[in-house]
Amino acid sequence: MFQIGDRVVHPMHGAGIVEALERRGEKNEVYYVLRLFAGNLKVLVPADKVEMIGVRRVISEAEIAKVL
Repeated sequence: MFQIGDRVVHPMHGAGIVEALERRGEKNEVYYVLRLFAGNLKVLVPADKVEMIGVRRVISEAEIAKVL
């Protein structure tokens, strides 16, 4: 869904960038490593739960104009 370098918004932590993809745990599950702009926080999000958690791409200025 996301690529390294994509700008995203986490619903609880705010805007950031996809810094890496990592495999973790016994099941070798894929996680997105997000580096958030506020506080330079690092968050790991399971790739298979991105939609459920609500992580999304940053929208463009044109899309903002449509919303407003």
